[in-house]
Amino acid sequence: MMRSGFIIIATMVMCLGSFHAQKLEKADKKELKKGFVSIEYEDFIDANERFSALYKKYPNDDEVRFGLAICKLNQKSNEWEALELIENVYNTKSLENYYYYLGRAYLIHGRFEDAVNALQTILLDKKKTVDDDDILNYLNIAYEARELMVAERKVEINNLGGTINTESQESVPVLMPDKSGMFYTSRRSNNTSQQKDHLGNFFQDVFFSPMKNGSWEEPRNCSEINSKLHDAAVSISYDGRKFLYFKTNPENIVQGDLYEADCDSTGNLSNGKILPEGINSKSIESSACLSTDGNMIIFSSNRPGGYGGFDLYYAKRLPTGAWGREINMGALVNTDGNEDAPFLHADDRTLYFSSDGRIGIGGFDIYSMKLSDDGTWSLPENIGYPINSLGHDLYYRVSPNSQQAFFSSDREGGFGDDDIYLVNIYDHESFKTVIKGNISDEQGKPLNAKITIINEEDKNLNGIYRTNGQGNFIILSMPMERYQMIIEAKGHESITLSKSFEELTEEGRLSIVLKMLPADAP
Repeated sequence: MMRSGFIIIATMVMCLGSFHAQKLEKADKKELKKGFVSIEYEDFIDANERFSALYKKYPNDDEVRFGLAICKLNQKSNEWEALELIENVYNTKSLENYYYYLGRAYLIHGRFEDAVNALQTILLDKKKTVDDDDILNYLNIAYEARELMVAERKVEINNLGGTINTESQESVPVLMPDKSGMFYTSRRSNNTSQQKDHLGNFFQDVFFSPMKNGSWEEPRNCSEINSKLHDAAVSISYDGRKFLYFKTNPENIVQGDLYEADCDSTGNLSNGKILPEGINSKSIESSACLSTDGNMIIFSSNRPGGYGGFDLYYAKRLPTGAWGREINMGALVNTDGNEDAPFLHADDRTLYFSSDGRIGIGGFDIYSMKLSDDGTWSLPENIGYPINSLGHDLYYRVSPNSQQAFFSSDREGGFGDDDIYLVNIYDHESFKTVIKGNISDEQGKPLNAKITIINEEDKNLNGIYRTNGQGNFIILSMPMERYQMIIEAKGHESITLSKSFEELTEEGRLSIVLKMLPADAP
């Protein structure tokens, strides 16, 4: 979702019209005020600590619940908890912009009608302090998300299971080109430092899991590159020889850089070194990908001079082997939100990335765009539901044949904060299967016939086919679809068959017989 201004007037807590707020002790009233001041300045870490402590003492206080709900709405993977807090507030009139945050909480849970009602209520409130543009943005998200979820894609999404995923965060799947293993980022307890960050989570480390006989084996910590701070998988070159990864700067922990290491066929890493200045800066470079020939890098950075938070940049390799000047990819791609996790497909023309600055379904959604022959990019398109969910969906890595992809998500139903998923993309053109058939009369004579194919789910016309001179025909079928087949031939009775993709492929070849119409038939 796009970032909001979160304009909260600190003095709002002095209006203690709520019956529950009057019960706070004097010192806790000061903590309450400080918490809302932190929210005003978007310091949600400090605000969350204050409101969490207050909530333990005053779980039924309206202002405490409200403040904690705002904090949850602005904490990745904790947004789900906001609705129960805010929906059960007793006295809403004393809480500034209450329906704005209620509407956002409804959005997180996919309750779009409730979200629209709440957001329209705050839009008409003359006492609100939140900008109309922010409200209209979330209203547009409600409308767009509803439309995207109705147009559900033909895909199958599977969690990679308990060997890969834990109750901690697993993200950034990086597959070996030969699919013999996978690097990824994890916050599991057996990290290099055995230390936790200021939020109480273990520092990120890079892990590698081999693939043997179709199953993921126990992961090993890539201790050869991991440090005592954050280390994360980023991407791998198409020849499998160069592995890119991220490291927190030990001298300035609000800075992070991109590194590369040599990678052998078994996933062992060596000779790690930082990428040069230009690609790295005094800000954070969080993710990157390479073209198939390794001569272009696309990366994300929150360096000054961009359009918002993290932007996408690219650089090309010079004849000397050094990287040329880095260039912002412009307003076509970048927004006032965050653009991250770029992945350039093996066709070198399709770019996937995640953004929370566009109108979509959840927090971060995955988008794609195409490079044309004249060197310009198409407008980004949301890749659709259910790949994109009500949560945060990132690090989409697509196989060269576009039939499968890996990505990470904090959607409901996983093992922990973020899990890694595999998606089978059945609606891709490459999944189309050729179905052969023959149409004849009752004596076995081939017929010239027309076959009309209609998708039973959406009632759309999938195609009109005709037999050749020998009564043979060929049609195209795709997984997860069911078809009505209307077969017509002059002088013969028409018939309608209902066939699923599985039935068509199992039968292999269709033999259809049409009865001749009576001689006196009109």
